[in-house]
Amino acid sequence: MYGRGQALRGNKNWVPSTLYGTTPGFIRVRDWDDMAEGEAFTDDDVRDTALVCVLGHTVVRELFPDESPIGEEVVVNDVPLRVVGVLRRKGADIIGEDQDDILLAPWTTLKFGSARRPLRRLRRTRRWPSRASTRQTRSTS
Repeated sequence: MYGRGQALRGNKNWVPSTLYGTTPGFIRVRDWDDMAEGEAFTDDDVRDTALVCVLGHTVVRELFPDESPIGEEVVVNDVPLRVVGVLRRKGADIIGEDQDDILLAPWTTLKFGSARRPLRRLRRTRRWPSRASTRQTRSTS
């Protein structure tokens, strides 16, 4: 899932040229297995809509010029994401685009992240019928 969005951290902001909602497989395919710092997000993070992300070096330079971003928060499209990793530096690609100007997050987080908290609050305050009782209601009506 490709998108555009502004990444905010305190009074700093940056619009990464690449913002992908993806899976850990993308990181392996793009040969970023060896992280510069921290670790990649996991399949569990994708499944759980975890509010985490991985940054490229250009994003780190712009938002965290004098410190490690690991464990810090970046807000993307009103969704707070905790930085869990920094990708290894790649530099420019064959057409000159900066491959380090990238932010990766679980695709589920970018797609559903802003709705995550209200849905969880709703689930805590209302008891949903079980699937069995729903099937019985449908079959008897």
